Amino acid sequence: MPTIIDAPASLDALISRCRHFEADLHAGTAGGLQDIPRPVRDFFPASNPHPRLPGMWAPLVWLLACSLAMTGIDAVILQVLPRSPGEAAPQVLLIMLVNVMAAIVAVIGIVGAARASSRALDALRRMTQGMLLAAAGVAVLAIHAGLFWIFPTLTLLGALLMWLALTSRAFCLWGGYQLAGRQVRTLRGHARAA
Repeated sequence: MPTIIDAPASLDALISRCRHFEADLHAGTAGGLQDIPRPVRDFFPASNPHPRLPGMWAPLVWLLACSLAMTGIDAVILQVLPRSPGEAAPQVLLIMLVNVMAAIVAVIGIVGAARASSRALDALRRMTQGMLLAAAGVAVLAIHAGLFWIFPTLTLLGALLMWLALTSRAFCLWGGYQLAGRQVRTLRGHARAA
């Protein structure tokens, strides 16, 4: 699919563009629909304001990599925790609760990124950096505890995949299209309200 926008060069550039548009909206200087190039407006018609976008696989890979990293962390924690039969159930429930909360946060972050929110994109970056630190900590813990190597490797692989997906050209292209769509939809709404 040929691109009709200039994709941001990096995640930082994408976040900067989103912040710039949000600041323009807040200040009332976002311009009008006519300021957006016609091919971009045509790509987001009023009849289908959310078309299929290039690079849509990148946020899905990020979510899958997040799940992979969390699975590795869970496995290492379960191996390290004491194994008395009476205490296993509460520990497993606590880990499941943490996983559900992390999954909800990850999905909220991706949904926010799909709305071209600078806060959501920054949160995804921070979550990915946190997962990289957690993966390194889990690897060190596993080495000191003499645990099976597969789970720390799984965690590190998941965290690295999260980072690679988030900083990939495909993710930045997808984010750039999301921002273009947000601009078209917002300015089209302003034009209707005027």
